[in-house]
Amino acid sequence: MKKKQLLAVLGSIFLFGGVFAPVISLPILGSFNYFQNGRGNSICILVLASISLILALTSHYEALWLTAGLSLSMLTFKFVQLLLLRQQLSTMDDGLASNPFGSLLRLAVNSVQIEWGWTLLVFSVGLLLASAALKDVGNSTNSFLSLRAKFFSIIGVVTIVAIGTWVSSQTRYGETASIESPERTQADEAKRRKGLENAAEKEYLPKVKIYEIVGGYSYGTMTCTELQGRKCPSFTAKVKNEGGRPLGKVSVTAYFPDKDGKVVFEKDYSPILVIKRDFSPVMGGNNDPLKPGYIREFGYVIEDCPSECVPQNVRVEVTTVKFSDAGDK
Repeated sequence: MKKKQLLAVLGSIFLFGGVFAPVISLPILGSFNYFQNGRGNSICILVLASISLILALTSHYEALWLTAGLSLSMLTFKFVQLLLLRQQLSTMDDGLASNPFGSLLRLAVNSVQIEWGWTLLVFSVGLLLASAALKDVGNSTNSFLSLRAKFFSIIGVVTIVAIGTWVSSQTRYGETASIESPERTQADEAKRRKGLENAAEKEYLPKVKIYEIVGGYSYGTMTCTELQGRKCPSFTAKVKNEGGRPLGKVSVTAYFPDKDGKVVFEKDYSPILVIKRDFSPVMGGNNDPLKPGYIREFGYVIEDCPSECVPQNVRVEVTTVKFSDAGDK
């Protein structure tokens, strides 16, 4: 067997076997070969390897330029796709910061490895090209294209395939992003507005005044009745909206100190709480927002305040407010 024919036979055999060699490894899942149950262009590579072997055995070396060039183009297409996929997976880092399994996922992405199967496939194509490029002493016919023209043609085709694959992938990614962008934009806009609203409500807190706080003891609950002779700590106060927006919710915290002035108990209340109109007849009470300049008086009896509480020294502070013109909360 001549050297030219030997290179072509070995290249064909290696190309056929390279399809079943590992080309990528994933953590836990293990290695994957180029064949992948016949998916993608693996069948085409097998067919081209078989045709190359027939051409080598029948001494039709000129046609090896075509089979080797097609094989290299298909391998380039798949390899660029793999690199782009790996690159896209690496961009997942931006969305893993708040994920409790972020570090594990990031490790899995970084563990994706390209295996030796690619080296064998490219080496096989190189043998076929070398066989086609070697001068055939027994063949005196002139080729339609020079050796340099053939090499540059294959390089040009492979380059076009690589660039086309990259552009196609970026285009699909851009189309996907443009399809998803309205939803993302709406979600981001809602989140932005929510953040601005929360900031505005925090800035509004000093405009809500609590005054005329009166603490003491009173009856008025199931366990604090005159019949049982048990009074419970209680307090009354007034809240005034000194800002320019109506309030659908005002939450306050009442702090109860002991005789030494140290806070020993606290409790949260919502003297202003606008609920849905559908439930207001059932819930009862005042369901109107606290308009700008309006005052509302409120009071509570605290059954679970410990005996150390001195309700006469109760302190009440506004903790949160919600605007009623921002919708029901």
